Amino acid sequence: MKLAILFVVFSFALASAAAGATRDAPTRTVTGIVTDRFGNVLPGAFVEIENTRSLAVGSYITQTDGRYYFHQLSTDTDYTLRARYRTLWSKSRLLNKFTGGARVTIDLQIPTK
Repeated sequence: MKLAILFVVFSFALASAAAGATRDAPTRTVTGIVTDRFGNVLPGAFVEIENTRSLAVGSYITQTDGRYYFHQLSTDTDYTLRARYRTLWSKSRLLNKFTGGARVTIDLQIPTK
């Protein structure tokens, strides 16, 4: 009986430690500016981020200064970023697990005419 109680207590402690480790896992932020080929900012551009592992997609509409932000990104996952303005797309950019630190800047350029 004592062994069973000890096992339950140990299992609970192990599960709690694992949950805490997941909650405290390091994350990073990616931010940038979307511009046209002349360097003009593009407010209202659509920025897409794709998790290359799960294929989950997130999006952001740029602010009046052309900036976008994605927070709480896993540091051990690669992401693909690209932007769209009207019907034109930027080149895809890779944010890999080896890029930068806690805050990474990736500017995107739309090849406007």
